Amino acid sequence: GSSDDIAFLPFGSDYAQSITVTNTGALEGAIIVDLTAEGQTYTKTLTATASAESVTNISLEVAAFAAESGITGNARIKVVVNAPANNIAVKGLYYHKPTADRVLTY
Repeated sequence: GSSDDIAFLPFGSDYAQSITVTNTGALEGAIIVDLTAEGQTYTKTLTATASAESVTNISLEVAAFAAESGITGNARIKVVVNAPANNIAVKGLYYHKPTADRVLTY
């Protein structure tokens, strides 16, 4: 499968996130997310799947998972997709609401 890291995304009321999983292949894959913040790692299999030949937005589900986990600051995100790695690309972007700044992260 595929394993991609987003080194940094902030969470909390001042931020909005955009996280997408692009699957250019013919096989759908389950998506598992690890959030690491303040020395703790939280893992969840998302209800969203990386549909074949499409882009899947996992932003809202990851933000809800971060809130459930008590994450209100910076987190590292690992996105694992059960599909061939060469067909998967993960991108993360955050938006700082007070200043309207947008940052693409890798």
